[in-house]
Amino acid sequence: MIEFYAYYITVGAKAFHYHAACLEDPEVNPANRTPEDLEEHYTKIRLDEMADGLMCNHCNGEVSTRGLKQSLEVTKEHRNMPWLEYGMIIEMDGERGIVRGGNSSANLDVEFPGQDWLSNVHPYWETVYYDKDSNIIADYREKGKA
Repeated sequence: MIEFYAYYITVGAKAFHYHAACLEDPEVNPANRTPEDLEEHYTKIRLDEMADGLMCNHCNGEVSTRGLKQSLEVTKEHRNMPWLEYGMIIEMDGERGIVRGGNSSANLDVEFPGQDWLSNVHPYWETVYYDKDSNIIADYREKGKA
């Protein structure tokens, strides 16, 4: 399972929080420091340990797992998929993964085995959704449109 991290740094009395992905942006990380270098300057913390309501100083997204779950709510509404749940199994183009959130494109952030990043998956592109008992909830494959 992917562990979600954020970083923070304190400058004087002010703390700055960043998503790990935002620190890859040259605007935030002009020296193009590696994650190991960043850990010398920033404190790494798991998102599930972050207080709710902290915002990334770069993208202004919430720096907590609650932010991932809230973005999934937007995707559910925008794509008219009220049955969609955080942590459910999805199959895309024959490969199974786990729904870990939504993103700004109203697509899904999906964790696939063997990857240490989240993949951006269009909810309708060759996808199948399963409930906790492995029953198909929705099938958006070309041969099995829901």
